[in-house]
Amino acid sequence: MARDPDAVVIGSGPNGLAAAVALAQGGASVLVLEGAPTIGGGLRTAELTLPGFQHDVCSGCHPMGILSPFFNSLPLSTGSSGSSPRHRWPIRSTTDRR
Repeated sequence: MARDPDAVVIGSGPNGLAAAVALAQGGASVLVLEGAPTIGGGLRTAELTLPGFQHDVCSGCHPMGILSPFFNSLPLSTGSSGSSPRHRWPIRSTTDRR
């Protein structure tokens, strides 16, 4: 039987993920739950208008990320080179009923 996590973080937006990373870096086991079908909160990209056109859902948040000392301390990809982050997030969507 799997043990219960030390912490549960609700929401996989930038603040929720930052909290989850900080807790995990401190040695806690963390479960992140997301109510939307995709992770990222306001920092995700989605097809909002026409098929094939990708939009930043809350692009006003993006400029702040580069200013964050916490996010700058993480080995994250900017995505501009087509590379992906080194870590995969173990996040379960609460809309996934599997």
